[in-house]
Amino acid sequence: MTTDPAASVTPGRASRILLFAASIASILTGITHTIAHLLDDNKALDATHGQMIELMQSYKIPVPGGHITAHQIMNGMGIHFAISMAAIGFICLGLRGPIRQSPILHRRLAALCALITTAFTVVALVYFFSIPIAFEGTTALLFILAALTSPKP
Repeated sequence: MTTDPAASVTPGRASRILLFAASIASILTGITHTIAHLLDDNKALDATHGQMIELMQSYKIPVPGGHITAHQIMNGMGIHFAISMAAIGFICLGLRGPIRQSPILHRRLAALCALITTAFTVVALVYFFSIPIAFEGTTALLFILAALTSPKP
């Protein structure tokens, strides 16, 4: 008697594997973004670029409660993005036990993460470049597949 290995993967198990892979991809996206952020040396490509960097780092924009530079805003948003992506992954990993016991929680968590990471990907398509788009798109796709293959309660 032969058994088909693909047949032994139940929809619930396949979805758990996809959710785990999406969680790891989300964490890696956050870590990769953090590393790229820390390695950024802001070297000017030409005189105009140098002037732009200088203005972004020195020109203070008035905001409620004080002043802030465009460079500080960009750094804050980059760090926020990295933490958000990693947090999504860590939350999913932290809930692996409870979602194994509750198909409803599994389905809702996968769908919620799919929605959030898809929104991140849409923003990336408008404001980022190919590398973050690839990371976010992969993460979103894995969460979407986890949600679609999750067992119906």
